[in-house]
Amino acid sequence: MAGTENRKTKHVFPTETELSEIVRQRTGCALEKIRQEESGLMGMTEKRTKQAAGQAAGNKTGRADGKKEKRGGRRFRMPAAAIAGVCILAASSVSAAAALHYYWGRGMNGQLQASEEQQRKLVEQGIAKVYETQQGSKAQDGWKASAEDAVSDVPAVTCDGVTIAPETVVADEKFAYLSFRISGFQAEAWEVVSAGLPEIYLADDPDGENSWVNMSGHIYTGITADEEGNLVYDDGTPVAYDEEGRTLNRYTDENGDMSFVVQASIGGRGGSQDSLLGRTLHLGFQDVKAVEYTTDAAGHHKPVIQSWTSGKWEFDVPLPDVSAAKHIAVGAPVEGTAFTVESIDLSPISVRVNYEVDGVPEAEQDESGVPTVRSLILRDGTRLPDMAGAGGKGYLDSVKSRAWDMTGFDRVVDVDEVAGLILSVWDGGNEYRTADVMLPQ
Repeated sequence: MAGTENRKTKHVFPTETELSEIVRQRTGCALEKIRQEESGLMGMTEKRTKQAAGQAAGNKTGRADGKKEKRGGRRFRMPAAAIAGVCILAASSVSAAAALHYYWGRGMNGQLQASEEQQRKLVEQGIAKVYETQQGSKAQDGWKASAEDAVSDVPAVTCDGVTIAPETVVADEKFAYLSFRISGFQAEAWEVVSAGLPEIYLADDPDGENSWVNMSGHIYTGITADEEGNLVYDDGTPVAYDEEGRTLNRYTDENGDMSFVVQASIGGRGGSQDSLLGRTLHLGFQDVKAVEYTTDAAGHHKPVIQSWTSGKWEFDVPLPDVSAAKHIAVGAPVEGTAFTVESIDLSPISVRVNYEVDGVPEAEQDESGVPTVRSLILRDGTRLPDMAGAGGKGYLDSVKSRAWDMTGFDRVVDVDEVAGLILSVWDGGNEYRTADVMLPQ
């Protein structure tokens, strides 16, 4: 395989390294914590995690009548010998006195497709936070920087030569988007790169029912959608394939770094008072690997691990505490259904629709019948292409008189330019249609 001479399979036990005094001190603290855990002085509390993994934009998670896929999980525990000297907090990271950065980074741009002006605006409003920038001069040129507004310190973590660091977080009441930079891991364009994320919950109430979040996450491939919804590389060029028909990904930036992008939502609870704002999100990454799919003599596809770094990278990331949502009273019926859009809560990255229901709507299997947001109509008449990401929907009472739908977007929108909703309406069987609901002017 081309390029293998410069690659090596990572192992959980690192080679001998010279450590600075501050790293030695932090490693010593980590070892003491491990000894306490192993002797039973520090218990491991069971955490509940809701995961909805996948890269495809437009997939809804937890959508069926407010159902939630429940998974019980415990914090991943590496053997003490494996942790010793393997996972090290970075001795330095973004200081609270650092200049305010605006450039969101490659992974977040691919996820939310924000213009430079949108990035700047959301950072200045406190809706987005940037921890590091790959284009410092570009991000700072002509833009005001404030030490008082700089983000708090969340150190990078290095395990066996692979460093993961928080890069950007964008959040509103219901959704949070986070990107992390991965340095020191190599993969070929045709390989499938992944990093496990077995732990994600609200760290300020880790044992509570409300600590649950829904999530999807993936290594950013460098492939996104253009304005017509076609798949292209993030520089606008068409996606390329090799002679075997495999997609050639563009995982790395000019520095050789990858991005891991996470979308988290408040879950299927649907309560209008539930909010992510000002909360702290705990994320625990586990193992970074590259897999090549080969075909055997019988024509079966087999995954073959080409590179694997085993480790644990943990972060507690504070989410923004500034509301981006605009509450809009609507009072418009959804044509041909029992649903009326009572109001919406619209932000630059998501929308929550609150419905009144006249009579009990029909349902079939896992389809609740609640209309879902598919896209938006702008004031100039533009109908945006499908832009719905993950979300949830359901009813708020047993008699199904009130319902809700939450949808995260795959791009940033100007709330003041939105004139209407394009809804996906279930017509029975596997039949869906669209219906427009215009907002009051």
